[in-house]
Amino acid sequence: GVSHTNGTLGTTHACASAAGIALHGGYLYVGCNGNFRLKKVNLSDGMAYTEVGTGSGGSADGAPASAQIRAVKDIKFDASGNLYFLDYISSQCTLRVLNNTGGSIGYFNETNAASGMVTTIAGMTSGCSSGTGTATSALNTKFPLPTSFVIDDPATVKGFYITYNTTSRIVYINNLGTSATIGSASVPAYQGQPIWGTGTIGAPTFNADAITSKLYQPMGMVLEADRLVVADKMNRYVLQMNLTSGIVTPFLGTGEVRLGYTSAALHSAVSANLTAPSNMRYDASTNSMVITDLAANSVFRRLDIATGYIENILGGGGTADTADDLAPLASSILSAAVGDFTIASTQLVYMTMGGSNCRIRNFNRTGAPTSFFNILVSAFSVSKVGGVSTCGAFTDGLEANQYPLNPTSVELTNDGGLLVGINTSAIAKIDSTGFIISVAGLVGTSGDIDAPPLSARFGAKVQRIKADPLLSGGYFVLDTANRKIKYFNTTGGATTVLGVSASANYVKSLYQDGAISANTMEGLAVNDSQVCYSSYVVSAHNTYIKCLDRVSGMATLTIGGSVSGRSAGSLDNSQEGIAANAANLTQPADIEFDADGDLYIVDYGNHNVRKVKRWY
Repeated sequence: GVSHTNGTLGTTHACASAAGIALHGGYLYVGCNGNFRLKKVNLSDGMAYTEVGTGSGGSADGAPASAQIRAVKDIKFDASGNLYFLDYISSQCTLRVLNNTGGSIGYFNETNAASGMVTTIAGMTSGCSSGTGTATSALNTKFPLPTSFVIDDPATVKGFYITYNTTSRIVYINNLGTSATIGSASVPAYQGQPIWGTGTIGAPTFNADAITSKLYQPMGMVLEADRLVVADKMNRYVLQMNLTSGIVTPFLGTGEVRLGYTSAALHSAVSANLTAPSNMRYDASTNSMVITDLAANSVFRRLDIATGYIENILGGGGTADTADDLAPLASSILSAAVGDFTIASTQLVYMTMGGSNCRIRNFNRTGAPTSFFNILVSAFSVSKVGGVSTCGAFTDGLEANQYPLNPTSVELTNDGGLLVGINTSAIAKIDSTGFIISVAGLVGTSGDIDAPPLSARFGAKVQRIKADPLLSGGYFVLDTANRKIKYFNTTGGATTVLGVSASANYVKSLYQDGAISANTMEGLAVNDSQVCYSSYVVSAHNTYIKCLDRVSGMATLTIGGSVSGRSAGSLDNSQEGIAANAANLTQPADIEFDADGDLYIVDYGNHNVRKVKRWY
């Protein structure tokens, strides 16, 4: 919505960059930080109101309609119905109250909050970009980048626990006239002092005093009679501190980074390992990501998005994948041989390359014998549908299953055929009858020419081919040698993609990755809104993924960038839950969208699969 009019439906209201939420007295309260307002919605009739804020950012206290806010981080109520909120931006870190009682309230022996007014009771409106949390008064206490707070006894408001992230600590501000003992910490009257964390980010130390145990981006908290429970985001734990002894113990979680594989059977992906994740496709029929895990494992794995479980679906057996009508889990895939695959509800088609194994094989996923490319494949079995025991150039007009191939990529077509990227600068098609013909480029002749398909030229390797989800017969092509995304339009009409018009029956360059000439464009992901590609140099800087608006071609997101990729296997908790443009990547081998528009990344060098939530 766009409205800020009080007493109108909440669905019509603007609430940009929403953060902080609370329920109280039949209302839902939320910080609308992009609008510099704290709003409430009546849960009975849906009407919305601005509770605090003018629409202009600032730190001014006063009447709710004239008081200013910056960015609400958390909202709480005490037993009397007074509203408290954390307000932070840049060098400001403040705890403020809207006094909803009939008289003034004193805080920390230095501030009186007048009835009906917004008053800053702790923290600083400037100079709060760094600090230790130790101060001789509440209004001098620094808690830079606060994330949450809880009230110590909402009936009497003894004090406040506040998490903050610049040095990953929890501070306690004492509202009593006597010292407060929190674990091993003694907090003087009306003062602030850290009670958990060392001031240095890091892993927690269990069964140790909270003052000596580290945190890494503490977030939400819950206070009980005998313990304080905190979500330690980057350490992947929910931790608890005994308020009497000060001892820290785990409450929930293992602290493990998401890795991939431990067995062939269905099991939790968060406790698994991957050896060499390489290619990935979204399977709409099962709402899953199918991933190739090569090298020593050499299997296809299915990651169920809804449950977070993973299992083998193809490979890992003892019979070489040169035989036909193999049960999928009996097949043994040549190590590191799978170059690409494509998937539909009835079939999974994959290509192998190198040595004497340049073949295209089809996994029949149906419960009945089915013909694919004029090859009958038994139910739930795998058979060869293209290529022979040697690798080499194909000949137009011959049966694909009887002659050599040198494939680099595959994509199913809407007419029962298969597009095949050829390692010698061309795209061929195996039609539904099993015959292969050239459809774009010229075998053995590389170049970079936009033209009608057979006059067009590609670089030495057609890395990826992805069907256009919005135009049947349109295909995105990753031309690695030329560092380009091209569009192969097989339809009778023109279309505009990435701000470029692609004529009917034409190959057109859409975008060139001009950042680093030595980079390899490896992965390609498309949906109805975005076109993304991965680009990297092995063991070097400038590893990144760039996403473009499908219509305009303008960049919408860059993942990674100028920071160097991490060494294989070295990802730690610091790389979880961060902004995508701050992430480190090591050889992002493939990328793919799911049905919700989230982007999945095969981070080959770090042996894992990562996800970026939808940003557009």
